[in-house]
Amino acid sequence: MTADDPTDLITQAVNLMHPRSFFLYAGAGSGKTARLVAALETATRVWGPALGARDSRLCVITYTNAAAEEIQIRLGHDPLVQISTIHSFAWALIRPFTNDIAKLLRTRLHTDLKELSAAEAKGRQGSQASERRRYNIDRKTRRLADLDKVRRFNYSPSQTSRGVYGLSHAEVLQIAAHLLFEKPILKELLIGRYPFLFIDEVQDTNKELMDAVLAVQKAHPSRFGVGLFGDTMQRIYFDGKERLEESIGEDWSRPELRINFRSSARIVELVNSIRAGADGRTQTAHSTETGTVRLFIADENKTDRVRFEAAVRNAMVSSAGDLNWSSAESVKTLILEHSLAAMRHGFDDFFQAFEGDESLRKRVFNRDQASSGIVNFLGTQFLPLVRAIVEEDSTAIEKLLREHSPLLSEEAEARDAETRVALVTQLRDAVTQVRNAARVQGQRIRLPLEAVHRTNLLALPDTLAYVVTRSKVESVRVEDESDQDSAIASWQRAVDVALEQIQRFYEYITGNAPFDTHQGVKGLEFPRVMVVLDDNAAGGFLFSYGKLFGTTAESKTDLDNSAAGRETASVRTLRLFYVVCSRAKESLAIVLYTADPLAAKTAAISRGWLAETEIILEGDLAGKAS
Repeated sequence: MTADDPTDLITQAVNLMHPRSFFLYAGAGSGKTARLVAALETATRVWGPALGARDSRLCVITYTNAAAEEIQIRLGHDPLVQISTIHSFAWALIRPFTNDIAKLLRTRLHTDLKELSAAEAKGRQGSQASERRRYNIDRKTRRLADLDKVRRFNYSPSQTSRGVYGLSHAEVLQIAAHLLFEKPILKELLIGRYPFLFIDEVQDTNKELMDAVLAVQKAHPSRFGVGLFGDTMQRIYFDGKERLEESIGEDWSRPELRINFRSSARIVELVNSIRAGADGRTQTAHSTETGTVRLFIADENKTDRVRFEAAVRNAMVSSAGDLNWSSAESVKTLILEHSLAAMRHGFDDFFQAFEGDESLRKRVFNRDQASSGIVNFLGTQFLPLVRAIVEEDSTAIEKLLREHSPLLSEEAEARDAETRVALVTQLRDAVTQVRNAARVQGQRIRLPLEAVHRTNLLALPDTLAYVVTRSKVESVRVEDESDQDSAIASWQRAVDVALEQIQRFYEYITGNAPFDTHQGVKGLEFPRVMVVLDDNAAGGFLFSYGKLFGTTAESKTDLDNSAAGRETASVRTLRLFYVVCSRAKESLAIVLYTADPLAAKTAAISRGWLAETEIILEGDLAGKAS
């Protein structure tokens, strides 16, 4: 075993008789998932009989469904390994404890109602904020009254409407953390069911649940082992645990992966220099290719973004010696917010439809939610069917209808011959109606949706069915965390956008567009990456590339946080900058929009990130090749 190959150390740690917990530091592109899979394969081979005798399994908590599926595939769906997201893991633990869940919810609801009532008494009556408070008071009061009726709670990661019996994502984590601290039987259940627990992307794992798991390990180190896989430099979400490395025991082993198998040498050199401003950890590039990095700087107030970014791609053709840079589809462009992707990829009207309901917009634009609910229906049933009908692709139409149409259910096809003939006629008429609706000038989504619903060609989700059968928004009572009137109004606007925008949105949310967000690509890699740094267009305040590059002054809050030892916007942005730059395998173009291009250039050079020859100002871009 070498310093760069901690496989043996991890294998020794995963010992059910004498477990030794560990934290594997794994920087960008270091093969973390491969090490995790190797550790699991060895552990199940060595400890398989013991696990079977105990009726136990090894457990892996992943950050996304996609990561869980990837590990399951690599392990061949080994029954001795339970792989799930953190929410599914937490729910599996607390599911039997109905009375405890109800007690905690009752306490929380009483507290929430007290705070809301106090705020309403002080607030201005009739305002939008007052209406929202009154809505929440009514909703929480009814939920509190109904708690005694609950015999069993439920939870679904893909839920869109819960009711009194359903728990939200946040509630599942909060309750699991609380019960692990307070309920000895739950600790024993965890230890007995999963004697060794692996947590992937640990830096972004919910801090409350992390504290609870670490407390169980500390209390029972000889019976319960924990293996953490991650990189504190890549913590980009705000519910992750700060200073995680300070919270683990001195007896933990701390192996480290120092080789970057993803990126070319110049890109690894860049991310090392970025990381020097944080913890100073470095990597060595496995690749012998030099690679290319360029920083393009433009005035944030005067520059046409689309035109400038096209010019950057053209310049990179020569700088990187790669003709693929000439095609936007061959470059992954990373932007700070969904709104910037909507503008660039052509689904801005769809994005704006959810203006005013940030809770709903967050769910709609959550990539993990693309496999469920309305977004999944639109992307996997409605859009493909409409496309097949417009293109008169009979094979695709038949396949989609057999998979999804209520008209072709087993019961429908079991009818007599005469009825089946009538069904064929009905299907042909339905297809014709959808085709005519889709070919209407402008191709808005509403008309084909109405046709699909009217003909029962597909079963629309309840919200969409309600929207397309009402000419105006009416109050509909559905229990949920969000205001349903607001959600209905948002979807009313959404179904009036162009069909093409829905298609472009679905490409984006499923990762098949040339654009993605800075936070959305953690764990991914691409040959050619353009990172767009644009505070002015993003409009956020949690990240600031202006502060990072020294062109925007630190706020009083930043100064106070720094003095108190809390993280600042610059510290958060430095980590995000590390994450996005480390996605690139071969070549990287950084595009910075700023009010002071010369100051930004000076900062990039003085901090050792880039050489002067690697920085191109907007005025020098024309004809600049390298």
